[in-house]
Amino acid sequence: QLAALRRQSEPLPSSQRVARRFHFHFSAWPCCWCEYRLWSCRQCPGWHYNFVKKEKYWVEEEVAIKYFYLQLLTGDPTDNIQGIPGIGTKTAEKLLAKCTTEREMYNVAREKYRDLYGSWAADDVLMEMATLLYIRKKENDAWHIPSI
Repeated sequence: QLAALRRQSEPLPSSQRVARRFHFHFSAWPCCWCEYRLWSCRQCPGWHYNFVKKEKYWVEEEVAIKYFYLQLLTGDPTDNIQGIPGIGTKTAEKLLAKCTTEREMYNVAREKYRDLYGSWAADDVLMEMATLLYIRKKENDAWHIPSI
């Protein structure tokens, strides 16, 4: 089954990379996200399989949310999402390290977007980038500003 999975998951050109969910059955994990250098897939909770490294790992809901906000801060060149210039993975991790709720993570991202775009445009830009980065986990799913 893994050989067939690998054939279906060969690397795509950057313009066609998307998160793919493959269903296959193992005794301990009935389905998973398969990825090839797709950091954005980690915003989806559940089992993940990196077929290049041949490793499987579990992503908790809280960790998946944090990956979404990391990507919102750092950007995603594959999807032409700029992010905040000067903020890389390590800086984003430091900014989000003390956050315990999704609302706190959102507030950190909002502050950084306001620093860059000013208060008049930041909320619109942040909403657009978050909407573009968010991976739907079910039908009609969409990203919304977290409640207080």
